[in-house]
Amino acid sequence: MTLYLVATPIGNLADLTRRAEEVLCRVEVVACEDTRVSQKLLSHLGIGPRLISLHEHSPPSRYLEVAELALSSEVAYLTDAGTPGISDPGARLVELALIRGVSLVPIPGPSALTAALSLSPFPSRRFTFMGYPPEGKGEREAFIRELASLPHPAVIFAAPHDVEKLVALLTENLSPRRRLLVCRELTKLHEEIRLISLAEAKEKGLGVPDRGEFVLVLEGEQEPEQEYRLGREQVMELARRLVEEGLSQRSAVELVGKLFPELRGEVRRELYNR
Repeated sequence: MTLYLVATPIGNLADLTRRAEEVLCRVEVVACEDTRVSQKLLSHLGIGPRLISLHEHSPPSRYLEVAELALSSEVAYLTDAGTPGISDPGARLVELALIRGVSLVPIPGPSALTAALSLSPFPSRRFTFMGYPPEGKGEREAFIRELASLPHPAVIFAAPHDVEKLVALLTENLSPRRRLLVCRELTKLHEEIRLISLAEAKEKGLGVPDRGEFVLVLEGEQEPEQEYRLGREQVMELARRLVEEGLSQRSAVELVGKLFPELRGEVRRELYNR
């Protein structure tokens, strides 16, 4: 039959899609990370399918049981929140289902990963999803080293008891110029979004309570020269447009200099030369 991978709300129950609701009301079995969490959603919908616990510590036999059930009936797989397969054991179940010839159907919807990226001011044509940081000291050091060299944004999940320690490691090991989008309690009543530099985080801390679930989006590392050349070309274009709109070349250069006081002397000279 069919295994449905159903995305569920990450906080606000109103984010459940109509299609997800229809599927959950139809299936006979729901496999889920935590039956207590999923039961709240199912009770909200007024339904009571059979629940099977399926999490990262479940034995292989449990995964096989769910895959076998999906051969003869309709089964839905839910994570505690968000889209299955994103930082959860969904991939193990999917692999077994594919091997057994089960029909797979994704029911897309809420995702903390995409929600955080949509709020990010950083270009996200490419990004790296890092999930939750590892606990071991050596593994965590390797985790930080990987972040240090990434040229594009990284999305990190952080538990409330760990977020301050994680950000402290970032401020100690990464460029203070890099910025961090801190998303707390996405879609929930006490949702908070804050953009800070690592320098600011080192001096003042996160500036939000260390309670609730966190998603962090870390700005990618840019080569100083590349960043400088890009900024210079944008400034040249701004000066050219100011001249086209009637300012004298001298006035345009002076205005641009006030707007961008960090411009180096050679850039100012190039503006005059152009």
